Amino acid sequence: MREEKGRSVISFPDDYTVIDIETTGLSPLWDEIIELAAIRYRNRRPIETFHTLVKPQIPINAFITMLTGISNEMVKNSPGVADVIGQYLSFIGDDVVVGHNVSFDINFIYDASVNHAGKPFTNDYINTVRFANKLLPDLQHRTLGAVCQRLGISPDGAHRALKDCELTNQIFQCMISMIDDKESFLKRFKKKPSGNKWTAKDILANPNYVPDEESDIYGKAFCFTGKLDQMPRKEACQIVVNMGGKLTETVTKKTNYLVLGCTDYCKTIKDGKTSKQKKAEKLQQEGSDISVITEDVFYQMIESY
Repeated sequence: MREEKGRSVISFPDDYTVIDIETTGLSPLWDEIIELAAIRYRNRRPIETFHTLVKPQIPINAFITMLTGISNEMVKNSPGVADVIGQYLSFIGDDVVVGHNVSFDINFIYDASVNHAGKPFTNDYINTVRFANKLLPDLQHRTLGAVCQRLGISPDGAHRALKDCELTNQIFQCMISMIDDKESFLKRFKKKPSGNKWTAKDILANPNYVPDEESDIYGKAFCFTGKLDQMPRKEACQIVVNMGGKLTETVTKKTNYLVLGCTDYCKTIKDGKTSKQKKAEKLQQEGSDISVITEDVFYQMIESY
């Protein structure tokens, strides 16, 4: 676990660095960085950029090439991540970093930093998805493209790291301009949710949805821990049930998947892990069929919904 990872903060800095990466997949454990980009801002104006393609050890598959436009031919003469991660970290320095769903990027950067630079990536960070959650609550999906379209910003060129940095800064500044009272806005993140508590037993399948018995969800038991960035947990649970999956309130031997949301705002966790994650890891060691997956991997599993 990334115990020395920086804090997720809500603030309105004038000086910061926007970051974005492209990867061969969704898991920092198995996938690799293929593009690194960052733009340094001072007084909210861009003053310097960092960009490089990165050659992975495993070839880029056709889906990633279609999504990002980055091919194996493009990266064949590019440096490996071990050769450039130090330069990237030096460029970022001690800045607060800004990114859209930036926990995803930071997990890859953190691991690359530990593995190749011998130190953790500890910068505090601003996740623009958290701003979108409060300012655009009716938006069904809060991907970078969806937020751009809602704010009237063209997402053309998205899925390349440097362009995504530019788009992220545009939506960040646009959303800041939407906030009339910054003090009241900050208080909204400190409020505890009120009432309307629900449990897994309250989630019933939609009878009008016919689940695909061949899907990765069907017949599997899911448990969630942490706060999801892109949708409310209740919505994610509803999708699981509609697709023929099951829910468990706690991690047990019957749990097949534990979905890790963001725990950066949770003050009760110890050693960087929730009690559910610790239980899942213990069951794994004992031979149980349980997988601990990231929020992004979960979204990939439900993409057919």
